[in-house]
Amino acid sequence: MLLLIILIQGIRYFLLTTPPKAPAFTLNENPSAIRWVDSLKTAADKDLPFYKYNPNYLSDYQGYLLGMSPEEIDRIFAYRAQGN
Repeated sequence: MLLLIILIQGIRYFLLTTPPKAPAFTLNENPSAIRWVDSLKTAADKDLPFYKYNPNYLSDYQGYLLGMSPEEIDRIFAYRAQGN
C-alpha cells in the first residue's frame, strides 16, 4: 500500500513539474545590453584603490574622501572624545 502511494506521488510529481522555460529575451538580440554587460564586467575587473588611514588622525575631509557618511565620522570623533 505504501509503495503504491509513493509510486502515485512520484508519477504525479514528474507529470506536474514543468521544465524551466527559456528566458524571455536573450542578450544576442540586444546589442546595447551586450555592451552594458561587457562594461559591467570590465568595471568589476578593475582594481579599486586601497586607501590606508589611521582613524586616530582622521579629519572630516579625509573621512569624506574615504566615502564615509557624516554619521560614521561623528561616531569616530565621539569614540575619540571618550579617551579610547
